[in-house]
Amino acid sequence: MTDSTHAAVKSQPALSWLRLVEGEHAQEIAALFSSILKGGGYIRNSQRVLAHQPERFLAYTQYGNVVMDAKHSLLSETEREIVALAVSAFNRCTVCIFSHAAELRRLTGDPVWVEKLALNPHHSELTPRERALVRYAIKLTAQPSETVAEDLDELRRVGLSEAALLELAHLVSYYNLSNRLMTGLGIRPTDEAYFAFRDNQPD
Repeated sequence: MTDSTHAAVKSQPALSWLRLVEGEHAQEIAALFSSILKGGGYIRNSQRVLAHQPERFLAYTQYGNVVMDAKHSLLSETEREIVALAVSAFNRCTVCIFSHAAELRRLTGDPVWVEKLALNPHHSELTPRERALVRYAIKLTAQPSETVAEDLDELRRVGLSEAALLELAHLVSYYNLSNRLMTGLGIRPTDEAYFAFRDNQPD
């Protein structure tokens, strides 16, 4: 790709492969976007695209909030983000990799470790519990029909309760749904997510 071609590609404003016409959002969507911005965040490209169908977007958002909300979780925030990034990395979903890598950089302050996890979860420094979570998440993503009862036994051995196992299955399934929405519609990654929390430098 020449420099001029690269510049032309970068300048394309489309948020996805869809030919959507921007308009006013439904009241519920406008309120949600306002809340996100007031919290100091930014509206992700995926949110702008999916908001064109408010009922589906709100249901999808609510499910994601429950899956990732500490009030409903037996897994730590870091563990949930590790699973989300491992699934997204396996599926090569750039949108979700940007988003969850940013959250892990925020949580750990270690951009190098996060980058390694995004590139190859199997070669990352993980605790035995984290590695078991990642192993199960990738197997359920890549070979769901080959998941067996013994896979849950491995997770029990590293301390997961029955409720946590149920939660983990929801988590993995939600991010496979999310990855397929992003990649299937060609949604453009959000630049802010890529640049977020990259300030830490080695001493």
